[in-house]
Amino acid sequence: MKVIGIGASAGGLEAITRLVSKLSNGSGAAFVFLQHLSPNTKSMIGELLGKHTSMPVTMVYKDQPVKANHIYVMAENKNIVFANGRLLTKARPPESEINLPIDQFFNSLGESLGSHAVGVLLSGTGTDGTRGLRTIKEKGGFVLVQSPETAKFDGMPRAAIDLKIADRISPPEELAQDIEYILTHRDFKTREVGFQDKKQKETYFDKIVQLVSKRTHVDFSEYREPTLSRRLENRILIRKCNDIQAYWEIIQQDATEVAALFSNFLIGVTNFFRDPEAYDAIRKEVLPEIFSQPKAEGAPYRFWVTACSTGEEAYTLAMLIEDYLQEHDRKNVDYKVFASDIDEHAIQFALKGTYSLNMVADVPEPYQSKYFIREGDYMQVRPSLRKRIMFAVQNLLGDPPFINMDLITCRNLLIYLRPEVQQKALSTLHFALKPGAFLFLGPSESLGSLKYAFEKYTRSWNIFTKRADKSPKLQSSFSMHIKPANTEKSKQNMSSFQSDLHPSFTDTDPFTRFLVERFAPIAFFVTEELDILYLNGEAEQILNMPRALARLNLSKMLSKEDLLTFKAGIQQVLSEGGPISFEHVVLRKRDREFIAEVRFDLPHLPELYEKGENESTPKVILIEVYLPEESKEEDEPAPKNMTEGKVTTLQKQLKASKRRSQELVNELEATNEELQTSNRELMASNEELQSTNEELQSVNEELYTVNSELQMKNEELTTANNDISNLLKSTDIGTIFLDKGLKIRRFTPAVRRQFNLIDSDVGRSITNFATTFKGLDIEEVCQEVFSTLSPFEKEIVDKEGDHYLLRVLPYRTEEDYIDGLVLTFVNINELAISRNQTQKAERIFRQFVSQSDQQIAIIDKKGKVHFVNRVRFTGKKSDDLIGQPIYSYLPEDIRDEVKKMLENVFDGKPFERLQFSYDYQGGSKGDASLIIVPIILEGYIKYAALIEDID
Repeated sequence: MKVIGIGASAGGLEAITRLVSKLSNGSGAAFVFLQHLSPNTKSMIGELLGKHTSMPVTMVYKDQPVKANHIYVMAENKNIVFANGRLLTKARPPESEINLPIDQFFNSLGESLGSHAVGVLLSGTGTDGTRGLRTIKEKGGFVLVQSPETAKFDGMPRAAIDLKIADRISPPEELAQDIEYILTHRDFKTREVGFQDKKQKETYFDKIVQLVSKRTHVDFSEYREPTLSRRLENRILIRKCNDIQAYWEIIQQDATEVAALFSNFLIGVTNFFRDPEAYDAIRKEVLPEIFSQPKAEGAPYRFWVTACSTGEEAYTLAMLIEDYLQEHDRKNVDYKVFASDIDEHAIQFALKGTYSLNMVADVPEPYQSKYFIREGDYMQVRPSLRKRIMFAVQNLLGDPPFINMDLITCRNLLIYLRPEVQQKALSTLHFALKPGAFLFLGPSESLGSLKYAFEKYTRSWNIFTKRADKSPKLQSSFSMHIKPANTEKSKQNMSSFQSDLHPSFTDTDPFTRFLVERFAPIAFFVTEELDILYLNGEAEQILNMPRALARLNLSKMLSKEDLLTFKAGIQQVLSEGGPISFEHVVLRKRDREFIAEVRFDLPHLPELYEKGENESTPKVILIEVYLPEESKEEDEPAPKNMTEGKVTTLQKQLKASKRRSQELVNELEATNEELQTSNRELMASNEELQSTNEELQSVNEELYTVNSELQMKNEELTTANNDISNLLKSTDIGTIFLDKGLKIRRFTPAVRRQFNLIDSDVGRSITNFATTFKGLDIEEVCQEVFSTLSPFEKEIVDKEGDHYLLRVLPYRTEEDYIDGLVLTFVNINELAISRNQTQKAERIFRQFVSQSDQQIAIIDKKGKVHFVNRVRFTGKKSDDLIGQPIYSYLPEDIRDEVKKMLENVFDGKPFERLQFSYDYQGGSKGDASLIIVPIILEGYIKYAALIEDID
């Protein structure tokens, strides 16, 4: 199935038409266009697209199957998804909820088609589409994005680019060419990865993986080959290479392609509250168990989110922990969430804590309002939650782990690793957990051969607890009947050892005993501590048999020189695990010497073993000694002459020299074996030191992470403090910051005019200081604001007669907690002077006008009355005409002429006088003249004065 999803928003129509005009009508694919549309306006996009392509264009109003070489457009009142080869319509959410149709379709496309999905994101505002493209990328599909500089609105393209998920960033015309190339060269019939030439793949695949591993310092040979192959094939198609060899030639020279392939290999699979039911189990079952365990004073609870990608899972866990502690009134409990990933870009993204609206869509509404701050099209994690998480770049397979964890989550990482590497990772996580602590794996992951080291905690989800009595090292589950010798058993004789064994040859028939004594070599079984468990043959020829009850141990039955030889042989066979043989060994017993061959072996004796869980497994070593037929030297015949005598003497000397040389060789070999033994002990000690060093490195890494975050916080605080200090010093507004006890936290220099404060007064109560303001009770005002939580504002005057505006506001923290007050004293002296002057001028004006015999009215351009001193032509009072048209009380025969005069005045023309007659209320007549004078305010005519003069 070939389905191409194409999403756009504002400005997307132009981009869509540019893309469609370059698509052929015979690609065999179905193209589905999704755009943000008004549900109340019929969309014309279908008709518009039909002018740029010969493919049929269909608006999707109902469910329907997709057909090749067709274009489908989402209707204005529907959302659509893809499943089982069909487009399914969905009701749009209410207008009060966020609608993300592009994300919804891309998600369904990625889930349905996997590595065959292709998502294209064009011009648009907001961030819709990025989450769905991430799903397509996770499944191994292709993500194509319009280059921001060619988009009218670059919000959507940039959101996808910022997440580093775009395989190709190009103008719409070039994206069309990329689509055509993918459709032509990708095999859509099977999900199996197939390079054109299998031999080429064998030649160049490992080379490419090694090159990326070398350049990025990440060993991708530990990842599953099918996953790497699929993502490598995507890059080969995107770069339009004919085969893997051509891609190999490109990647050797192009560092940006190495980075792109590296990014493809490390696609993060994450989102907020992934598998909500699993996190519900964490909250209801795991967290209560963790926080029920007491901690040492000052020790925090520790959580580790491995492979955290862009941080959604880490913030999810922190929200659950924070909510649980608040719900159970345990706000003082300290905890840390460590979040690590191998991708430095992803860690930088997580550190910002800024996510698009569609990425936060999975967060339940109560958590959104409680732990996020809306900033346009993005949501910012609140600092109070962000400070609980420590992000770090870390390779789980190579770097030292964090330790003493109460809970570790490792989801959707192990499935990308080879089985043996999975066990290595799980062993690391086992080491990092405290006994009884929790491990949370993804639904597709398992413990494999390390099941014995964990116990299943929940049936529905992969949540396990660490078994304290099990080690993740793979060990045999069998132990021997025979226990290592200890101080209490050191006095046991041969018969006591034989009692633990099956019947010896002494219990067999005489014929078997005769053959064993005749043909079997001298042999004995010993433990690693050299205790003899069984003897056969004439061992007394080489062993000094003890008398009475004594410990049968080679250290007591051999000379020092012979003991070195036997110890060396035993250590070598234990280390190498197979039979070894020493030839021409000189053995001594008191005054006699034997040239012998000594063989050492680790026999397989299943009847001596039994299952055991807590018992060590001692080794039994078989030692065989082969003596020549003539064990004693024969007397040499007397020499016939002097020459023969010399020869005989020289031969004896030669034999003696050979024996001495052999002795030296044996001693050197024994010494070498002892040195090897010491070396192995040193290596063991070194491994212990390395383990300790790794723990110290883990602690150092945690401290480094904490230090880095503290440095960042310190820089931010320094900058903020500098800004505040400069603001406080430069402002002419007197300001005092008080705590809840009315103690001074900080003040500006300007406030010293009213309060005699110095720097050392910080921490003292404001009530201890006298003020220059008349009748001001600071304590009473402050207590009123505390009780009402409403701002207080009042104009006050100091002893010198200067006017100030006092404002008292509650001091609110980021958590909306009232932690004090802020007092400001704004000098409004000039405002008070201007106000007094205005009031004085108004009084003079009103007194002058009121005493005038003339009728004076102030009107605006529309003739509405704003002031009138008296009314002559109507029985109404002056106040009744305020806000009424002036024409309503003028004689009817002059109203039109007055309107014309008013227009001329506002147009800047010279004003004229109008003579007219009027009737008194009593019936008599009178004459009057009228003139309209402009009133200029702020540079333009705002009002006019209509003045009547009575003749």
